[in-house]
Amino acid sequence: MDRDFKYNHLYVVPLAKDADGERPARRLTAGTFHVTSFDWSPDGRTLVFAHQPDPTINTGFVERDLATVPADSGAVTPLVTWAGVDDTPRFSPDGAWVAFVSDGGRPERVGLGDLYVVPAAGGEPRRLADTPDRNATLLGWSADGTELFATEAVRTTRQVLAVPVDGSPTRQLTTFDGVVGSVAFDRATAWMAYTFEDLDTPEEVYLGPVGGVERTRLTSVNAALPRPPMGRTELLTWTAPDGLKIDGLLTYPVGYEPGRAYPLILQIHGGPAGVFSQRFTGAPGIYMTQVFAQAGYAVLRPNPRGSTGYGKDFRYANVRDWGFGDYEDLMAGVDTVLAMGVAHPDSLAVMGWSYGGYMTSYVVTRTDRFKAASMGAGLPNLISMVTTTD
Repeated sequence: MDRDFKYNHLYVVPLAKDADGERPARRLTAGTFHVTSFDWSPDGRTLVFAHQPDPTINTGFVERDLATVPADSGAVTPLVTWAGVDDTPRFSPDGAWVAFVSDGGRPERVGLGDLYVVPAAGGEPRRLADTPDRNATLLGWSADGTELFATEAVRTTRQVLAVPVDGSPTRQLTTFDGVVGSVAFDRATAWMAYTFEDLDTPEEVYLGPVGGVERTRLTSVNAALPRPPMGRTELLTWTAPDGLKIDGLLTYPVGYEPGRAYPLILQIHGGPAGVFSQRFTGAPGIYMTQVFAQAGYAVLRPNPRGSTGYGKDFRYANVRDWGFGDYEDLMAGVDTVLAMGVAHPDSLAVMGWSYGGYMTSYVVTRTDRFKAASMGAGLPNLISMVTTTD
């Protein structure tokens, strides 16, 4: 293994050129650690940053700490050093606190992202209220310093959340049937701009009041693009044999005729803590849903146990159980589509990428109902995977 690591470090560069017409960079951090994210204090005197011992992927899953450094160079001061991953530090508007995402002092390889605050001068971190999935992406603070804003998967959607710093329950600021992304707030955090897409509409930029339901579309960058006929997509929910409720997205073939049974593709996502969301089904991807729909296939994209968006317990439900409970979730989804009369039982196929590739290779050892299978970037041998990949 290559151990000649190339570490990320912090530098500052003046915007104004010096007398020689240059912008000389000044290095702030040095040593055998890898900086992953950072934020400036409001007064510009300090930077807070997340760092891990080396740049490898595996290390990033289990170990990352927070520290501060003066913006004019100086000694690095540890801020949060407990076990596990601490990331995305953000100064409060008054510079007195730092918010961050953490697994709470215990490495959680499956993924756990709770919101914490800690005094910027050092002290004991304090955990805030749970978010629906406990897997938040921190955006920043409200202008008055009373709340944190975050985004998170909520079932098959992605929403904006507000998490009060006083420990009060989390509020969901958006409730759209689709995916909100690239969120940016005005200085007063009264308005937010964001991208939005749903199953039938590609991404555009929108503007709306924070916490309000009304919104204005600001762009139409995709309006002029020709769009071929598309198969409609609906959200299904079915019950696994053990009683667990499972969601999935079913895309019908273009020109679907009720009463006619079509070939069905079961598509399994990666992760396993991935999720199929209500994104535009005509968008590019590893597997092009609408290409299959145009070719006359129905496509089922389930979110079996282990998926993101359904809470920690659901996400952890297939730990050390790959190919068992999750397999039953997938087969119950196929049975649901067959019972709807949409699919033909003799024309089933299965495909998936990464963990989805693993499950594809596993599925064909447990059933012969699928007439074709495609394993993408799969890992059929977990033992050799541990010793040959990072």
